[in-house]
Amino acid sequence: MADGNVESRSPSLAILWRARLVREFISQFIEISCILVSMADEITARALRALSDPTRLRIVEFLAGMCCGTAAVDDEGGVYEGPTASEVCCRITGAEKITSTISHHLHELESAGLIRIERRGKKMICALRVEAFDSLGDQVRQLARSENSSGCCS
Repeated sequence: MADGNVESRSPSLAILWRARLVREFISQFIEISCILVSMADEITARALRALSDPTRLRIVEFLAGMCCGTAAVDDEGGVYEGPTASEVCCRITGAEKITSTISHHLHELESAGLIRIERRGKKMICALRVEAFDSLGDQVRQLARSENSSGCCS
């Protein structure tokens, strides 16, 4: 039944029809909202799981201590910004070349959305995704100040 046909037959049917459409819209909106909240919760959980590993936390601390505005020159004369995966490995393990373990940890951090790895020739340049940490920090602060807290600890 088309909306125009309903209105021509009876104004009360048209109102009922529109109310039904509004209810369906609200129901779909709530369902989509729940899915989005669930996805955001999963992203947060993935980031927190990634940071729960001591090696990955040390990698993040190392990357956080790097100056973003500096550039380095490699053996072939190429200029790049940020530490390479090999430099991260050297700092964390002392090995001169990247190990499979550090590579795994870097990719876990990348899949959690916490770092960005960009390949430039033979180099893999690593950088923190500051916006991801800002968002994660906001979510953790929100948990600490949740509405369920009765203010008993302040």
